[in-house]
Amino acid sequence: CDTLVDRDEEFAQCRKEMKETPSILCIGAGETGLETAGWMKEHYPDKVIGVAMRGTTILRGVDGAHQVAVKHLQEMDINIHYNTTYTDGTIKYNDTDSYAYYLDCTGLKFNGPTEFFKT
Repeated sequence: CDTLVDRDEEFAQCRKEMKETPSILCIGAGETGLETAGWMKEHYPDKVIGVAMRGTTILRGVDGAHQVAVKHLQEMDINIHYNTTYTDGTIKYNDTDSYAYYLDCTGLKFNGPTEFFKT
């Protein structure tokens, strides 16, 4: 996006598509992916919502968080996909159905002052 107007239009389109789709997969099981999946399930309880990660540990940077997160995701009926790499939009949530919308929630590393103060 080159301008704020372009960004607003892109976000509006994303919100429209997410509202209309029957299923959403959040790619990434860090803070962003889990918060997004939870928010989606609370606001769209009839949608199939899932979280996918490349490894086997949710919130791997937070000691002891995995089991707590799994418990909450299961209680909210959010699917968990371990050892899953998103490549072409064919991740299935049951034997026959693939997710209709994929949302990139993979983390970003904040370089803040380190990058800013480079000469």
